[in-house]
Formats: sequence, C-alpha cells, structure tokens
Amino acid sequence: MQTRRRRMASYVVLLAVGLAHPARSQDWPQRPVRIIAPFAAGGSSDPIARVIAQRLSEICGQQFVIDNRPGASGTIAAEAAARAPADGHTLLLASPSQITIAPTVTKTSYDPVNDFEPVSTILNPAKEQGAYGTPGKGVWTGGY
Repeated sequence: MQTRRRRMASYVVLLAVGLAHPARSQDWPQRPVRIIAPFAAGGSSDPIARVIAQRLSEICGQQFVIDNRPGASGTIAAEAAARAPADGHTLLLASPSQITIAPTVTKTSYDPVNDFEPVSTILNPAKEQGAYGTPGKGVWTGGY
C-alpha cells in the first residue's frame, strides 16, 4: 500500500513538471546600454570597450554607448555604475583596481560584493602577457 501511494505521488509530480511552462525573460536590451569605461578616451581600455560595444550592438540590435569616466584609479566609474539603476542597461568595464584594490585601501561609496554582479571576463592579462626568463639570457616579456 505504501509503495502504491509513493508511485502515485511520483506520477503526479511528473505530470505537474511536464505541464509546467518555462519562464521567459523580457527581451534584452530594451533601450541603449551604457558601458562605463574607467579610463580616458584613447586610453588602454577604450579600444577594448569600443570593439565590445560595436560587436554587442551588431548582435543585440541595440546601441551600446561608451561612457568614459576617468579618475581616482577607476573609482569614479565604479561609483557611477553602482548608482545606476539595476536594470541591466549599465555595464562597467572593471579591473582589479576598482573591484579589489580601491575598496581595500580607501573608503569607497560602493560595495564591490553587493553592488556589482559579474557578467563576463573580457581579458585576462595574466594569460595574455607575462614575463619569461631563461637563466643567463635575460627576461623577455610578451604574449603567448
């Protein structure tokens, strides 16, 4: 009797799961997306941000705008991103200086753990570039 009830309960659960409709999210982006770059236009992160914005615009069919916010080792940009509405239409091109170093050594108006959500790794400098040495032959720096 007990196994028969369990079997019936299993069938009911399977039937309920089979009839459930998957949840659908809204289309994204619904309006232009702002990418906040923490350094000046023409700086080292600007070309990276512009290439990413152009490609995302092509893929998503919506404009991605670069907003350069230089200063204070990128904390000005991070503060602007933290104050932006949490609707997914503001992205921060962050580096360790905004997320780990600045909040550790100074007081910032943002909490890097609670105010930001990681979306993607764009570039990992440790893998792209390094210092290689051969004993007695000096050191060569460069990419793989």
